[in-house]
Amino acid sequence: MKELTFKFFRIAFSFLRKKILFFSQKSKKIISMVRKIKRITFFFLFCDS
Repeated sequence: MKELTFKFFRIAFSFLRKKILFFSQKSKKIISMVRKIKRITFFFLFCDS
């Protein structure tokens, strides 16, 4: 189950990255947001284990 969630998040983040590259003008703000989301997500994933 955890591997599935991890795969899902990896796909989601790669998708987000493509979108961010497309909107490069706003990318700096979005990248910092994505990093925060990533940190929170990994924190919860590792706390569950």
